[in-house]
Amino acid sequence: MRRLSAKSRKDNIVAWTRAAHIQCVIKGVSMATCNSRMPPVPPLKNNLPGKLKKFACMSQCKYGALMTPYGKRISKPSGDGGMFCQRTKASGYTFQGMDYNIVQSGMTVKHPSQFDWCKQNGLMPLCTSNDKNARDGKCLYIGKFMYGHATSSWAVMKIFPGKTNSNTRGVGWYNKRFSSSCAYPEYGKSTIYCNSYMTRMGTRKSNRVGGWNGANLAITCVSPVY
Repeated sequence: MRRLSAKSRKDNIVAWTRAAHIQCVIKGVSMATCNSRMPPVPPLKNNLPGKLKKFACMSQCKYGALMTPYGKRISKPSGDGGMFCQRTKASGYTFQGMDYNIVQSGMTVKHPSQFDWCKQNGLMPLCTSNDKNARDGKCLYIGKFMYGHATSSWAVMKIFPGKTNSNTRGVGWYNKRFSSSCAYPEYGKSTIYCNSYMTRMGTRKSNRVGGWNGANLAITCVSPVY
């Protein structure tokens, strides 16, 4: 996937430069001046979600467990609260017209390398933002599920509006499904942000949730539903 993304960026730069040179020739502008005034190449649209769905080779949530393409069944804790395996469309959300599996794998979360678990089990890490990490295939962006900074709320509450909330730990739709879940860091950063153990505690750095120094959390992985 990284090779495909790198090739796409290279092809985009070549095409953009060629088009700019043609415009310069038409206007009678020298190549030296043309190159010095070259406008920036626009970013590529992240079309990785559609490509992954086309390949149909990723793990799926079925009956609350995770089923790999090879028939292996995975079921494990999802941190302090939250749901191990769920699908977005059943709760009213799709991204680019597609349904997604969301898997929250419980572990002590301290370093981005721990998201390798996702790819080892037929999934992709959930991106915090639609940035270079998403375009390079390090993670998959399917909407703003996690804020990239400390705040008093959860981004996922805008993804799934109108669900039941509670100030009590383990109570309410959001607490039962997305407590203690973390997303892959933004590009150029290593800080991992997570939903706290209940909505009223907001979004926090992984080492600040509950004073647990990264324990009792879950990395969040995703894949298209086939």
